Amino acid sequence: MYYVPEVKRSINLAARGATLVASSMRGFRAMVVLSNVLHVGAFLLPISSVLRGNTAPKSTFLPSPHGTPDPAALRRRLTLSAGSNDEGIVASPAVLPPSGKPVLSFPGGGIFFWWQAGVISALQERYNLSSLDFVGASAGSLAATLAACDADMDLAMKLALDLCDTNEIWTRPLGLAGVWGAMVEDWLDELLPDDADVICQDRVHLLVIGIWPRPFRRRAVSNFTSKSDLIKACMASVHIPWFMDKHFSARHRGGRFVDGSFRASREDLSLGDDRPTVYFDYDEDEVMAARRGKFLSLTNQEGLLFMRQRGYEHVQTMLAEGKLDCVKEAALPLQKDTAG
Repeated sequence: MYYVPEVKRSINLAARGATLVASSMRGFRAMVVLSNVLHVGAFLLPISSVLRGNTAPKSTFLPSPHGTPDPAALRRRLTLSAGSNDEGIVASPAVLPPSGKPVLSFPGGGIFFWWQAGVISALQERYNLSSLDFVGASAGSLAATLAACDADMDLAMKLALDLCDTNEIWTRPLGLAGVWGAMVEDWLDELLPDDADVICQDRVHLLVIGIWPRPFRRRAVSNFTSKSDLIKACMASVHIPWFMDKHFSARHRGGRFVDGSFRASREDLSLGDDRPTVYFDYDEDEVMAARRGKFLSLTNQEGLLFMRQRGYEHVQTMLAEGKLDCVKEAALPLQKDTAG
């Protein structure tokens, strides 16, 4: 299958047409037309590469709001070409000194986030996670952020069920489609502490895929200016085109992004080969893996509770297999409640 030449020709023709339109139109309408053309072109070209079996999106790093690279993100053993990229980052091959601090990694999973929520609950019972780093993509970005902030997962479940009731999700013909984005954003705003951005700074790395200005590049965001900025980064990472809010992409810091988990490898979901990394992947739970095709389907409350219980039990399996030994060695002691 040879899609690239045809796609390139289509994009060129569309761009020429947009130029003619822009010459006869002024102001906002012309900008909208050009923007749409560029968005379609930026999306179709990489999709054609995927159809031809080419490699996954290249990884790079999202700059901070001040235009400088994320220092923590450079820990990843990935190389940027020397020179200046489209976002003004001057980058050259670099690897910072390795850190022995373990990384907890949460891949994407859609509604299977609740399996990851069970994982977080089990970890919180055993460890103080404040000394660890996190990587997340898509639903995993929510898990990574909530785990880093030591969020109350019982409250997370209660708020989520309340939002489902308010939005009549259980009886809505389209389910979560078109409304999930606003629900998740409200949910995060309620759950996260006011200083969540400070807590997550350089500890939580959220993967997104850029559509504009650099098409189809995976990037890691770990520098946050406010709680709102952190939430927007999460929303960019979870953005399934059209499904979340009827829009193709999510806006963040002047760019447009979609779900960061698309074809993400374990290398993408790490901070470098020198860091001990623990992956919490529902595919390693045979019961959940059998339901893989239903990651966007929300059936009932019992389904959410079932997923959470499976995640909780999976941590017990990992403990028995010694997969959490590095966490046990690096995590700070739990603060025991001596009240009363």
